[in-house]
Amino acid sequence: MTSSNQFSRKTIRRSALTTALGLSLSLLSVSAIAQSNVTGSIFGQVPADAGTSVVVHNVDTGFERSSQLDNGGRYRLGSLPTGEYTVKLMKDGQVVSTRENVIVSIAGGSEVSFGGAGGSAATALDRITVTASGAAALDVSSIDTRTVFYAKDLQKLPLPRDVASVALLAPSVVNNTSYAGAPSFGGSASSENAYYINGYAVTNPLTSIGFTTLPFDGIDQMQVLTGGYGAEFGRSTGGVINTTTKRGTNTWQGGVAAFWTPESLRADPVNQPYPDTGAFGPDNTDPKKRTDGQLYAYRKENQSWNLTYGAYVGGPIIQDKLFFYAAGEITKRQGNSVRSTNNVGGSDNTSPTGYNTYKYKMPRWMAKVDWQI
Repeated sequence: MTSSNQFSRKTIRRSALTTALGLSLSLLSVSAIAQSNVTGSIFGQVPADAGTSVVVHNVDTGFERSSQLDNGGRYRLGSLPTGEYTVKLMKDGQVVSTRENVIVSIAGGSEVSFGGAGGSAATALDRITVTASGAAALDVSSIDTRTVFYAKDLQKLPLPRDVASVALLAPSVVNNTSYAGAPSFGGSASSENAYYINGYAVTNPLTSIGFTTLPFDGIDQMQVLTGGYGAEFGRSTGGVINTTTKRGTNTWQGGVAAFWTPESLRADPVNQPYPDTGAFGPDNTDPKKRTDGQLYAYRKENQSWNLTYGAYVGGPIIQDKLFFYAAGEITKRQGNSVRSTNNVGGSDNTSPTGYNTYKYKMPRWMAKVDWQI
């Protein structure tokens, strides 16, 4: 093999991803808000007694909403920000039953019902408190095929810190080797997917391959839709990755993190030889020019290291009213690669395809403000 130093070329590429800046004015008053693909709902049935109502309380932000019952004792509270809730059954202004740890997931519904027929179970006792996961095993309010990943799960999963790698855990989602970072859903092309952050479409508008990303620690919930989803996810015949970002709470929080993948701990790539087929060389006459066992692809120089570091902070500006959350992350990667076993370039033979040194720096930033009017 010809020395790679003859074709050495240093290429420096800097890729700055679009800043994900979300400003949420959550008009969470007594008036109803149109259901979106970034909120959830709580619904159920309770004894339809006079003076009975249901109140939901967000554990992290103090946000509350109430609902009266219909004639059949049914209720539904939609357009709820994702998170953990406490659901209270009220009668004449008094709490008679409580359900805690009710999780509202992105674009999903959680069923919370109280008591039995006629309301005897809810009125015979002074108070009932149930502490358990309030989310239904099956979300009967939706017909789509979905997999939801929560922030606490993303911190534990042994996966690369990117959205595409997490999506591969959903059924029928596979990696597309032709387009790095753009998975394939159910056999569809990678260009047939749609990507959303806080309800905004962030799919590459030019090629439909790829999408805007945000700091990994800024992801609150990530929903992977593989079929049966509605018209709110337009321009998609493959699948949908729907992401919501974290928000500030009544508790101050912050942190820093760094992840390093050194080159010395990576396995050494192995060169690829031609298979033993008995084929002759280009002139098809000289046995000494057989390709059997000869070098096909030189890969030993394909090495790199990665470093990702970032920080986040969030908390209340005004308790129970105004919150902010900000996060930043920078990923650096540097390494070498050999693209070919020879120096054959383009049609004019002037574009070398040999030894390549590359360096990337990818910053990601996110800031979010929530105002509960």
